[in-house]
Amino acid sequence: MCRATSSASTGRRPPTPHRAGVSDDGSGIAAVLELARAMSRHEFPNTVVFIAFAGEEEGPISSTLYAERARRDGAKIEGVLNNDIIGTDIAGDGRRNNRAVDVRSGDPADLPSRTLARYVKSAAERYFPAMRVNPVFRDDRCGRAGDHTPFDRAGYAAVRFTPLRRTSRISTTRQIHSRMPRVHRAGCPRERSGDLESC
Repeated sequence: MCRATSSASTGRRPPTPHRAGVSDDGSGIAAVLELARAMSRHEFPNTVVFIAFAGEEEGPISSTLYAERARRDGAKIEGVLNNDIIGTDIAGDGRRNNRAVDVRSGDPADLPSRTLARYVKSAAERYFPAMRVNPVFRDDRCGRAGDHTPFDRAGYAAVRFTPLRRTSRISTTRQIHSRMPRVHRAGCPRERSGDLESC
C-alpha cells in the first residue's frame, strides 16, 4: 500500500509554496496509516508494507528508486495498491459520488496489473458491495505517472485508486476539508482492507 506526499512543484508545474495537500494526497496517506493501524491486529501469510513516497508531483522519483531496487534485489512483490486522492468525492462538474472508485492499470491486457485490477473489482463486489469499482485499463492520464507506474514497468502488479472524476483545482484547505465527507474516507480504506484479507 502506498501513497505520496505532495510538495512544491518544480519543472513541469509552476511552484506553489503553500500547497494544502489534504486531498492530494493527505487523504491517501491517511488511508494508508489507518489501514496499517487496523491491519496491525491481524496476521497475514505474507509481509504487508505500508509506504508514503515523497516527490510524486516532480515525477515518481522515490517510488522509482524503490521499484528499481526491488527488481535488482529480486524482491517478490505480489501487488502495489496506490491510493491517490481518495478523499474527494465532488468532481469538477459539482457531481457527488462517494460510492465509486476508479482502479487504473497499465497495458497490455495480459500484464499482472490488469489481473490485479480485475481481482480488486471482484473482491470489492464480494466484501464491500456498496462500493462500485470501475476498472480503467490505462496506467494513468496522458503524459502522467503515479507511484504505481514504476512498479508496473518493473513487472510487478500495480494499480492506482482514484475518484471516478478528478476534482477541479481547490485553492484553500477549508475548501478541501468541506469536500471530504466522512463516508467516503471510511469506505475506500475498508475496500482496500478487504482486498488484502481475501488474499
